[in-house]
Amino acid sequence: MKLIANRVFKIISLSFLSILVFILFLMMVAKFSDIRPLISWGYKTFSNYQIQIQEPLDVSYFPDLKVSTKNILLVNNKNSILQLNNIDFQLKSKRLVTEGLFIVNLNINKFELDIKSNLSGNITGQIDLNGQGNSWMELKKNLYGNLSFIMDNGRWNDNDIWYNLRLARSIYKRDETPLPSNYEVMQEFTINASGSIKNSIFINDAFKMTMPFTEIDGIGTINLYNREIDYSIEAFFQPQLKEILNLSEAEYLDFSVDPVPVKIRNNIGNITFRPDIEKIFRDEVESNLLKHEDIFNDMIKMNLAQ
Repeated sequence: MKLIANRVFKIISLSFLSILVFILFLMMVAKFSDIRPLISWGYKTFSNYQIQIQEPLDVSYFPDLKVSTKNILLVNNKNSILQLNNIDFQLKSKRLVTEGLFIVNLNINKFELDIKSNLSGNITGQIDLNGQGNSWMELKKNLYGNLSFIMDNGRWNDNDIWYNLRLARSIYKRDETPLPSNYEVMQEFTINASGSIKNSIFINDAFKMTMPFTEIDGIGTINLYNREIDYSIEAFFQPQLKEILNLSEAEYLDFSVDPVPVKIRNNIGNITFRPDIEKIFRDEVESNLLKHEDIFNDMIKMNLAQ
């Protein structure tokens, strides 16, 4: 998830950087009819990527600067890593000049991102952002909007997701540390996430991850500014995993009938899986309250029947 947060933040930063570089060169060479080659040169100068703008730019200058275009490719080492489609950007230029205030709106109808690192896969999604600040740094801390994305063909290389889930459960149950999973079974996954963005924090209230014989549901947050993540998930194992992972009966029940909540956070750059003690306690309290409520209702019914 930390790497996904990094990629999402990169999409936002690169998108804003693309537009801001465009603005700088636009002011200098507005008289030219097609300044896309110059923008590409400027972007390469200020970043490690090349930008390819494949469609004409639609620009409006007054009363606000508005830029619309389609099909922007960010290229690194001749490989397309990020494609942005149907981009609409607005900067309240008058207030920037008169008050020094950045007020922006950014809508990317669709983005596609290929990841090839420790975390690999293909991400597609859409994002709608707005924000304001007295500086570029302040603006990045005050973003609002919505984000949704799907990650397909995901692989978390050199990390054993099943093992980490079982390890969190063993910590809570004080069981023996589980053995690593059988790597002959591919741990390829799909992630579906959506939610709102407030103060540059993605509030992911609809997280779903699918793996072979596994469904993972949860909620959480990703800080798009400092990349901190905080998720609470529950994993549901299908019967096939009992044999594949050599699960005990008690362990299988804790991942099927009554899943143990797991807390996922990043600590000094590392992802940790731990039992979500807070949610476990809250669930137990709610369960006890419901039991007492049922007992109380039964007593009322008995008294009324007398």
